[in-house]
Amino acid sequence: MITPQRPAVPSAVETVSGAEALLAILRLNGARTIFSSPGSEWPAVWDALARPPGAEEPPLRYLNARHESLAVAAAAGYHKATGELPAVFLHSTVGPLQGAMPLQMATREQTPLVVFSGDSITWGLQEGFDPGAQWLRSLAERGGAARCVGPLVKWADVVPGPEALPGMVEHAIRVALAPPPGPAFLSIPMERLIGPVPARLLPRAPVPHARTLPDPAVLDRVADLLAQARQPVIVTEEAGRDPTNVARLVALAEWLGAPVAEAQVLGYANFPADHPLHLGYSAAPLLREADVVLLLGARGPWHPPTAVGPEVTVILAEEYPEKGYYPTWPYRVDVHLSGTLAATLDGLVARLRERAHDEAAVAARRAHWASEHRRQRAAWRERAEGGRQRQPLDPAWVARAIGAALPADATIVEETTTTRVLLQQHLPHARPGSYFARMTAGLGIGLSVASGVKIGRPDELVVAVVGDGAFNYNPALAALGFQQEYRAPVLTIVMNNESYASMKGGLEKLYPEGWAARTGVYYGAAIAPSPDYAGLAPLFGGHGETVRDPEAVEGAVRRAVAAVRAGQPAVLDLRLAPGDARLG
Repeated sequence: MITPQRPAVPSAVETVSGAEALLAILRLNGARTIFSSPGSEWPAVWDALARPPGAEEPPLRYLNARHESLAVAAAAGYHKATGELPAVFLHSTVGPLQGAMPLQMATREQTPLVVFSGDSITWGLQEGFDPGAQWLRSLAERGGAARCVGPLVKWADVVPGPEALPGMVEHAIRVALAPPPGPAFLSIPMERLIGPVPARLLPRAPVPHARTLPDPAVLDRVADLLAQARQPVIVTEEAGRDPTNVARLVALAEWLGAPVAEAQVLGYANFPADHPLHLGYSAAPLLREADVVLLLGARGPWHPPTAVGPEVTVILAEEYPEKGYYPTWPYRVDVHLSGTLAATLDGLVARLRERAHDEAAVAARRAHWASEHRRQRAAWRERAEGGRQRQPLDPAWVARAIGAALPADATIVEETTTTRVLLQQHLPHARPGSYFARMTAGLGIGLSVASGVKIGRPDELVVAVVGDGAFNYNPALAALGFQQEYRAPVLTIVMNNESYASMKGGLEKLYPEGWAARTGVYYGAAIAPSPDYAGLAPLFGGHGETVRDPEAVEGAVRRAVAAVRAGQPAVLDLRLAPGDARLG
């Protein structure tokens, strides 16, 4: 018979419950927040959480999500906002399967999560303990959840016995944090959570955080190449994952007089968008003039991969240069510089300051690129102003109007496709750590990530900008309910072109004179009739508004900002021209 263990302080007794051991190890390793979409296997953990913490025990916050995808993606957003390691509790095998897409996202975006799901290993056959009939008839899966989820995460396993539980929980945390970071998954049978665990097996020190350092000799070589370059260019997508890297990158770019392009699929605020050396969101125009290109945390810096000429020297500075999440990474690289970007940037700036500096050449480069920066911004403004009077709403004007109405201290979570570049051009993200965007193909995580960012930054204005296609993939009801329950309101802006415009754009590109163009029938493109997205907000005590008038966009955004600051979730439905697949 399995008897639930009474809660106890690990150092004072010979055994503790598996649930108490699990929570103690999470606390030891700095986890402070649990995101959960739970099932019937978690009573031991709930009871352990209900025990008032001891004098030296940090509290654990437990948040019930209403969808597994929400739990995983919100945890990822929380980590991006805070840097803390979050824990995720899911239900049996069905929970991780529901959360599979954001688990894959966390793996590819190198977001550390420690994810647990429950199970039963006795199915009511052990005398004195009945987990419920649902386990054998409905929930049990051959090989368990770890077998199903394994390909999507860094590591997956199941706890086989009580003695293994402490070490395997600690190892899951170790794997999640080890370079390259990502989600680690552990299935813990409920019998192990309820049963006793020897207290002597609990770890006494937290898992160390590894930090990889660049090779000094390679740093010297790269510094020489950059110092001698006629026209150095910097391209980045992920340098701003660590917000302190932004200042480092500014120092490097200014010393070199080098322009910085954030590649189209930027995931973070990497370089101040208002800096005169910021040259937009495409490397292609800069490659025509470059003789040395420095890639800083770049996944897909240009397309096609062969776009850079043989006369250009390409340097890849990356903490994890193996690019193991791709089937192939066919970008030519002449010099590999491995190590944390913080250490790499510090090392490069220090070495460059010791080298000869042609001030006249650097000043000329700065002036040239500052002029290009002004010309580029003027073209963006002209494009947006050209759509100011259009109805349905022009996406460029809408992006500019949103940017004008949002305060500079807003934190943006972006999940769009065809309007992505326009939003990058006009939304505020000069502040480090103020911009997060998906870097994978999967849609349906934006509202959840934004909810997690808001939990991590409760005093900030968090804005989720999503396409209507992405909104339909999101667990919108669960996310809005989560925001209401935990008083974590987010402003959600739906860029609604009533379609999957990228589908239509692809069809038009490949078959410009095909049957679809001749008949006007575009399969796979329409989202019609368009729902009343704004009408969802009042269901959760929130503010909703649909906007069709281009002159009303700024006012609607400001009203929604005021509602969010007053504690209400808000949804704005901005009606764009249907099927507009322009990419800016």
